[in-house]
Amino acid sequence: MTEGTYILPVMETVKTAWAKVSGAKGSLWAVIGIFLLVQIVLEICGGIGAKGLFNFIGWLVQIIAGASLIYLGIKRAQDTPISYKMAKDVLNARIILYIIGLYILQILIFIPAGIVAGIGVFLSHMQSEPSTAMHLVSALFYLAAVAIFIFLSARLWLGYGAIVDKKLNPWEAVKLSFKTTQGNVWNLIGLYIINIFIIIVCLITIGIGFIWGIPWLMIIYGEAYKRLSSRQDIRPIG
Repeated sequence: MTEGTYILPVMETVKTAWAKVSGAKGSLWAVIGIFLLVQIVLEICGGIGAKGLFNFIGWLVQIIAGASLIYLGIKRAQDTPISYKMAKDVLNARIILYIIGLYILQILIFIPAGIVAGIGVFLSHMQSEPSTAMHLVSALFYLAAVAIFIFLSARLWLGYGAIVDKKLNPWEAVKLSFKTTQGNVWNLIGLYIINIFIIIVCLITIGIGFIWGIPWLMIIYGEAYKRLSSRQDIRPIG
């Protein structure tokens, strides 16, 4: 971490996002409802025939729905009045292709974590009765794989936001995400934990809490994205 690096204030980010939930729930839930209806129609069509095709389309719809919610969360965090109609800003060919490209690029970036986990699996199965030492070594490889996955997830976290907000291509989005999250991995992990806690609380309330919880999670992402992407110590992408 270099001197002057911006550190994301986790609790302040969460509290600020909560203050912006009011007035945003309807728009975000309208987007969710529209995409759920599309998914239901696709499921029905898949049951009639060409299930593989409709499953693929359904996967695309899920990705686009997530990007639309992220976009609205960012706009709300930027203090812009939002409407479900703004989701159409994500529905253009270039952004959709960029989102798919980022999805594929992220899979490639996660390959090292998969390789390390694969080594652990290999070591645990290379002997019919692995020794205690071999079990320990395998466990260490598994833990290393998890650590790599968590680290990369934190560094890639703002990629989708960079595409829907700044219209960057996948490679530029990854570069920006790595730059903006520098020095903030632990803070982002803390934000993940808070997000999980919010989800647990929503589940405890038999799902009623999701009325506020899902908009809150989207705006938390938008607030973190806004704060990190506006860092003054980030050099232009080049």
